[in-house]
Order: sequence, then C-alpha cells, then structure tokens
Amino acid sequence: MGFVAAVAAIAIAVAAYFLVVADRDRRGADVSRRSESLVALQRLDDALARAESAQRGYLLTREDRFLESYGRAVGDIRTELDGVKERVAAGPRGDLPSDALATLVEAKLSGLRRVLEVRDADGLAKALRELRASDERSLTDTIEAVRAEMEAIQRAELGEHRRAWFGRVALADAIFLGANLVLLVLVIAAGLAALAEMRRREERAQERLRMVELQERILGIVSHDLRTPLSAILGGATLLTRAELRPELARTAALIQSSSRRMERILRDLLDFTRTRASKGIPLSIRTTDAGEVCARVVEEASLSARGAAIELHRDGDLSGEWDPDRLEQAIGNLVGNALRYAPAGKPVRIRAADDGDRVRIDVANDGPPIPPEAMRSLFDPFQRSGGTTSGGAGLGLGLFIVRSIVEAHGGTVQADPAPVTFTVRLPRVRPERWRGSSTGSFWRPTRPDRPQSGQAAG
Repeated sequence: MGFVAAVAAIAIAVAAYFLVVADRDRRGADVSRRSESLVALQRLDDALARAESAQRGYLLTREDRFLESYGRAVGDIRTELDGVKERVAAGPRGDLPSDALATLVEAKLSGLRRVLEVRDADGLAKALRELRASDERSLTDTIEAVRAEMEAIQRAELGEHRRAWFGRVALADAIFLGANLVLLVLVIAAGLAALAEMRRREERAQERLRMVELQERILGIVSHDLRTPLSAILGGATLLTRAELRPELARTAALIQSSSRRMERILRDLLDFTRTRASKGIPLSIRTTDAGEVCARVVEEASLSARGAAIELHRDGDLSGEWDPDRLEQAIGNLVGNALRYAPAGKPVRIRAADDGDRVRIDVANDGPPIPPEAMRSLFDPFQRSGGTTSGGAGLGLGLFIVRSIVEAHGGTVQADPAPVTFTVRLPRVRPERWRGSSTGSFWRPTRPDRPQSGQAAG
C-alpha cells in the first residue's frame, strides 16, 4: 500500500508539473506577443516620423535621396501596421482601435503624398500653402493619441501576463522541488526498509544455520554412538550364521546380519555427510590400487547381498592408480546399489572399467527408466530420493552425494546420463601434490614415497 501510494503521489506531482509548465509556456507566449506589439507600435511611430522628415527634406531640396528615404519609411509604416493588426487579431482582446489607427495612418500617408505631388506639379510655394492648409498636425496628434492608447492597454496586459508567467514559473519550480523531496524521502524510507528486511533475513539465516549445525552435530553424535552396539549385533549375527542352527533360525540370523550391514552403511553415509558439511572432509588413505579389483569386490558383495542379481563386469587395459581402495569401493558400491534398485527384472547391471590415458574411467549402467529432467539438476544433492522398487529398501538419499564427495576428494569427476541411465566416474591416476575437493572441502596430503599406505584428511 505504501509503495502504491508513493507511486500515485509521484504520478500526481508529475502530471501537475506538466500542466503548470504548459500554462507557463502559454503565458510566456502571451508576454512575448504583447512585447512584440509594443515594439511594433514604437517602430510605427518612428517610421511615421521618418516619412514626415523625408517629405519635408524633399519639399525644400527636391533631392532624390529624400524621396528614396520617404519610400523606405512608407514601406516600413505599412509593414509595422500590418504586424500590429495581426497581433491584435490573434490576441484575446478584439476591442483595440487597430482599424482606426490604420485608417488614420492611411489618411496621414495620403496627405503627405498629395503635398509631394503638388511640389512636383506647381512648385514649392504652392506645396507649402497646401501643407499649411491641410489638417496634418491634427491628424498627427490623433494618430499619436490612438497609438498611445493602444500602447497603454498593451503595457497593462503585458504586466498582467508577466506576473502570471512568473507565478507559473515559481509554481512549477515548487512542484519540481516538492516532487524531488518526496522522491528523496521515499528512497530513504525504502532504503531503511530494505536494510531492516536484510537484517531480519540475516537473523533468520543465522538462526537456520545454528539449527542446521545443531542438527548435524546431533546427527554425527548419534551416528557415531550407534556404531558400537551395531557392531556387537553384527558380530553376534555373524557368529550365529556360522553355527549349526535350524533352518528357520539360520534364516533369521542371516536376516539380522544383512539388516545390520545395511544399517552400518547408512550410519557410514551419515558420518561422511556430517564430515563434509562440517568442512572436515572425507578422510583418505591413499595407496596404489587396481580399480578393476575394486570393481570385482563390489560385484561379488552385491551379488551375494542381492541374491544372485545379474551384474556384468568388463575390465579393459591398465586400471592402476593411487586411490583409497576402501573409499573407492564405497563409491562404486553406492553406484551399483543404485543401479540394482532401478534395473528391470532379468536385466543385468553393466560395469565397465577402462584405461583412459592419465585417468581411469568407470561406467555403471542399467536399463531402468530414464532419469527425469527435473531430477538431473539435484541428482547429487544430499537427501534426494527417487521412487522405485528396491529389494533392500531405500536409503536416506545420501548415496550419490557420498559418491560425488569421494570422487572429488580424489580429484576426479562423476556425471550422469539420463538414458540409458549411466554414471561415469573419471579418476586421475597420479594424485596431485595437494587437492581440495570442490564440494567436500576436504584436503589430503600425499605421503612419503617410502610410506605410501597412509593419507591424511584435514579440515
């Protein structure tokens, strides 16, 4: 409402300003017209005086230069007289005696011309008698009186129009200044409101950040503390599976063992997630590793846990490099588990590990439904879970996030193709001197050549 009111106020001020400016320009045109009328009356009086003086000079000397000056003066008189009549006709008042002035001036010019004709025909003496006998002086006084009356009226109107014009100029300036002040106040108010809103948002963001940090801390503590009792359960279930039990008890022990391993993987993912979010990074233990052997172990474990699921493994070329084999197995295992979850029944999951120059490329593909375009943008984000049928139950949606974190901690890349669904991991063979993962914030430092078995993560 405040914004709408501010815009309406500015619009009204601008409209009023333009209306006042238009009236100011009209008043200015009236002032200019009255000023030009006064100047035209003055020039008319001057031209009459020049015509009369030139006539007297010609009467006395009969020189052509006086006659030429007289002709020019007469031309100026007619021009100025026409200008006065036009300006009076264009003005608001039509009662000015412009026609009477024109009649008197024509009579004056006619008298001057008649005396000149007598001078040329009958000589100077008769021309002077004609001049004395004419009512030229009275006519001149009448012309001056009419002209003075018109000039007085024009001056009075000029004063009124000037005052009105100055008033409109002052009003336009006042409106312009007021609109600028209003705009300045609105800008300041908007800036203060925006600053207050930014502070409120920052406070809310800080509160959300504190809540997220608290949740992640609690999540890490719970995940860490659950590993001890879970290890006891998994160890007990393993012992039971090795004992001679009745078939139904053996199946129960196997189920406990399988569920415990799944819980262990979930807790491991949660711990890795909290490490990455806390900027501690995923710890790596770098040593010389064969990616083909890692893939083979993943296939063996996945085939056992998925009860004979069809998994095809193809190895091509030199697959050795410097990686953390356990973390690499975790990343590929997550990709294979995801592929098994969405692969159609009877269709194999295909794994291909190939030599790619200074890198090793690992592809995990399945013939499941294509990944929706809207899911591609957040595919590797945490807690992203897609619908689908799974034999082992869905996880927390951290699998692909952990895959990306592990791969990037090694300096590699992972990408997904929607159809056919294929996840491609590219790992550099030679570890860099120092690598910081772009998304995990993890560091690992290379160990000494004579002790290649250890790596260190730093926050």
